[in-house]
Amino acid sequence: MTVSTFKEMFLGNKELFKGTYAYKNWNFNKKSKVVKLDMSSVDSTSPELLLESLTLMITSITGKHGVVILIDEYDSPLLKNIYKPKLKEIKDILSNFYSQLKANEEYIRFS
Repeated sequence: MTVSTFKEMFLGNKELFKGTYAYKNWNFNKKSKVVKLDMSSVDSTSPELLLESLTLMITSITGKHGVVILIDEYDSPLLKNIYKPKLKEIKDILSNFYSQLKANEEYIRFS
């Protein structure tokens, strides 16, 4: 629910927040493009498929236009594999993925 809330805030949907703290304190005039990444839909059945899924997810985001990236269920691939031998590989891939986002933070308003 928090990710959906942020999405609406960044899109500038002020009327949805009438009567809330955000309505008076958030700058709804500063709209941003929002990219929501749902990590629960990522195929993490193998490290290779996880990497392929993440690559496809990111390459579907075209251009570098100062987007907002909201990540829902960020730990889902780890939790799905918590007792499996491939956990370390999956953790390493996710770590690299999040590091790449961090490295491009000049193009990202909020992540």
